Amino acid sequence: MLNEAPIGSDGLAHVSRWMTAPDFLQFMQHFAKHAKPNPSLPILVLLNNHESHILVDILNYCKEVGIVLRTFPPHCGKQTATFRFVGIWTAKPYCCNRLGRQQP
Repeated sequence: MLNEAPIGSDGLAHVSRWMTAPDFLQFMQHFAKHAKPNPSLPILVLLNNHESHILVDILNYCKEVGIVLRTFPPHCGKQTATFRFVGIWTAKPYCCNRLGRQQP
């Protein structure tokens, strides 16, 4: 799974091939390690409203480290397809400018 992956990559897989809550918590910890969020400068993560994403331990961890989770109802990919394209490109200049001010 990690053949030729970048250094620092984390391979996660469950025998069921589905994302489980413990795996998702481990993923969020890996994400936070590299994204470096904090409560004063939180990071927004958009994801589907799957039961493995909304375990209390995960919500508490995200709140503690400064990750804001926003979920979409399950199976609404068609409705959010426009948002994914327009929303990402609309936010890109703001995010790039903000990141430029934070980085030396």
